Amino acid sequence: MFIGFGEKLETRKKKYLSEVKDDIINAASIVFCKNGYEKATTRMIAKEAHVALGTLYNYFKSKRDLLFAYAEKMVGEFITLLNENVDNDIKSFLYNLFKSQFVREKNRSFLIMLIHEAWLDPEFDQMLDDKLFNKLKKRFSIFVKKILGEKFNSQADIDALFSILSSFIIGFNIQREKTSNRVKEIPVEKLVKIARFNEKVELSSD
Repeated sequence: MFIGFGEKLETRKKKYLSEVKDDIINAASIVFCKNGYEKATTRMIAKEAHVALGTLYNYFKSKRDLLFAYAEKMVGEFITLLNENVDNDIKSFLYNLFKSQFVREKNRSFLIMLIHEAWLDPEFDQMLDDKLFNKLKKRFSIFVKKILGEKFNSQADIDALFSILSSFIIGFNIQREKTSNRVKEIPVEKLVKIARFNEKVELSSD
């Protein structure tokens, strides 16, 4: 009986520690997007997460670690999206992509900031490639072969498709960030058509 109780206690402890870690990561994304990476401090992040500064440092050694952690979370969510759409067609995948968090305001701001910081710091850029994006590329390759079959039968074609999709997501988010106060949200159906190069859409400032 006491062994079983001990296991339950350990499980609860692990769950609590995981939740605290997630709270800190989410708080970091909020503080980064609100203040910018340079002006954000670990003290501000700890306050946003409602934890002591020492608790934050138990999980993360620096702001850079927190920036990487949220990027890792986004990549994990993208991989989950790929896994959930592996039995769908490309149109359904694009529809679900643009309904997902990748075009939401907070993640849009974070993505742009992440690109900027990677550009400023080649070492951080390399770490993102080695630990995150190469993993994402491998999962994307499996996804494309499953969903498109013989249409993309070489790795070069798949790499090119990955680059096109990545560029589209980044470019779209940058454009939305620039025009967020001047244009309406574009319906998901139109975003899918734009991504498939089937339709030009006029951005209205009404």
